[in-house]
Amino acid sequence: MTPVPIAERWPGTADLDHSQRCWWGTAALIDDHTGQRFPATWTFAVDPGDADTHWLQATAMPVLPVVIIDAPDLDHPSLTAADRNPSLVGAR
Repeated sequence: MTPVPIAERWPGTADLDHSQRCWWGTAALIDDHTGQRFPATWTFAVDPGDADTHWLQATAMPVLPVVIIDAPDLDHPSLTAADRNPSLVGAR
């Protein structure tokens, strides 16, 4: 799936999950002055963040890193990556 620019169109009902969420994020960015590359970031939420420029359907699987904002107990600093994202367990 290709990220859709927010400026092009907003997600419709078919793009959302049962809680009206989809993936909001930014495409990978390259700093014009330094050439430093910043990875794409995606958040599964109802509304976009201030810096978000694109969206993906709720059924899409964006490339990590991913932050799910409506699960605050999963963001505790003592948790490992596998605790935060159980799909990582056994992945190699």
